[in-house]
Amino acid sequence: MERLNLVKEYLILGVDKRDAEKQRDLWLSQNPAVKVIKIHRVKREPQTLLTRIGTKHVPRVSIMVEYEEPEIGAERLSQTTPPLEGNHRNNYVDPDRNQNPL
Repeated sequence: MERLNLVKEYLILGVDKRDAEKQRDLWLSQNPAVKVIKIHRVKREPQTLLTRIGTKHVPRVSIMVEYEEPEIGAERLSQTTPPLEGNHRNNYVDPDRNQNPL
């Protein structure tokens, strides 16, 4: 089976360079399994009406992170998903139903 690697992008926003770097570090610590391909430099976002009239809490810079998610192999899926055997509906016991036949 051919493996297809898809590079994904994650945009991190911040009010300034330090805030964006802090958010980047937080995201990376929360996603340790991802394989980082490239972390772009801090980039100033284009000025919009929101940034002109907004307060200091409006994101003004961004950092783009390119990454790959870990691949879940078929062997790992088979370990976590039990195989279907027979009709499970017959094995189910409804606790609210009287189980004694009349």
